[in-house]
Amino acid sequence: MPTYIHQLPVIDLPGNEHYTEPGRPTCATSARYTRISFVGVVDADDPRFAEAADAIPDRYRPVGTFGVAGMESQETALFWHGPADVITGALNPDFIDGPALFEQLREHGLFSGGWPEAQPWNQLIPARTWHPGGSGVLAEYPFPDGQPGQVVVYEISGRPARLSNYGPGDRPGPMPIATWHCTRCHLHGDTHDRSESGGPGDRQQICRAARTHLLPGRCEPREEFWDDAIATIQEVGGGQRPADERGLHASFCATRVVDPEQVMARSTCAEIRQARAAAAAPSPANG
Repeated sequence: MPTYIHQLPVIDLPGNEHYTEPGRPTCATSARYTRISFVGVVDADDPRFAEAADAIPDRYRPVGTFGVAGMESQETALFWHGPADVITGALNPDFIDGPALFEQLREHGLFSGGWPEAQPWNQLIPARTWHPGGSGVLAEYPFPDGQPGQVVVYEISGRPARLSNYGPGDRPGPMPIATWHCTRCHLHGDTHDRSESGGPGDRQQICRAARTHLLPGRCEPREEFWDDAIATIQEVGGGQRPADERGLHASFCATRVVDPEQVMARSTCAEIRQARAAAAAPSPANG
């Protein structure tokens, strides 16, 4: 049979719970819910077979045609390989539902962490966002101290500072990106944390950066300073200095213009609002 990868319908998992290891609070290792994003078969006669099989540890490396599946949550990813007939059977209408397919995967084959990203897997596995349209919230982290504000990870259209390992490589124009923003101090996901959202590895990296901001001493709100700075800029520009400067910085962040063409853009509350709106809008297929 020819080699193929079949993408399954996108299923969002809002409110999904992730678990971290003791001593490693920034790295999620498992999740309560996981979705199956793709299934496929790698044929032994495919010229890419040897290279594809090399991505699997020696002890479990297949010697003939094998099936594959990719599972992911917002912060984790699993890769399955096993008998090809498990996958060919899964594509029949009676086996397309997630629970039945998960059961088949558990009974046959092996799981490993993360999707393979080296060649030829970065061409075999299509680039895939978390949300169908590439815009929406991925995760929201409250602060452990219970103070207001949260760190939000989201997808939106823009120009990334880093391209995904999946897809055709360098390409022009805006594309789905993953980034984060803190609604308490309004620190931006900077140029290192604004990645093309092409696979779970891209989103995992952004989520780790967002979780790092939750660590003690990382979030240092300076609202009074920024409120004063914005008021001064308004005054120098010919405007009237507000009698009450409180909230100017937060308001500025919430009303920034969102331009997907902007290079070196910074994450903002305005981007979060737009991402939420895009995810909530009905798709053409659903009316």
